[in-house]
Amino acid sequence: MLWALALTTFVAGSVAVAVGDHRHLHKRGLEKRFDYSNLVIVHHNIHRTNHSASPLTYDEGLASTAAKIAATCNFEHQMDVDGGGYGQNLAAGTTEDQIGDAITDMWYNGEVGYYANDYGQENPDMSNFGNWGHFSQMVWKATEKVGCATQNCPGGVQNAPGIDTLTVCNYSPAGNVAGEYGDNIGSPKGMPSKLGSYSG
Repeated sequence: MLWALALTTFVAGSVAVAVGDHRHLHKRGLEKRFDYSNLVIVHHNIHRTNHSASPLTYDEGLASTAAKIAATCNFEHQMDVDGGGYGQNLAAGTTEDQIGDAITDMWYNGEVGYYANDYGQENPDMSNFGNWGHFSQMVWKATEKVGCATQNCPGGVQNAPGIDTLTVCNYSPAGNVAGEYGDNIGSPKGMPSKLGSYSG
């Protein structure tokens, strides 16, 4: 059984994610033909497209920093590693092969509905931020790059009892910037939703 936790943070910076191709390949086995970084980009950009945000590119520097953070096996934001300045999404309980599940099923499909009444607001109600903060990070228009890492943690993940994998995605420029939500989170264009097994 797959059980996952997700955690995000509010940053006084900026973040985004981007556009992609919409072929209808939904079989889990097709994911194997793509590597991890391609799946990260595909899953971010299909949702960015739906919110009128430009596509993200994969950044090895952000990925390297994400790997250092994931290697701590601590389900807690660490946004000062390698100088900081990036946005960050975390997920516990998904393997490398399930990166699409973390991005699409947890961070996007699991959260987009919570933001439904906030489009166009420069400063949405932050009391509900824990329910939509990953989503907003993903579709933040000013964000240009993403880099992720998933770590197997045989001793378990601190702050996530019973879980043995940790995923970290870092974004630059960072998103979730106070006063900039209205300009950076576009209303959905109504494109069909995808599943975590989508492979582009």
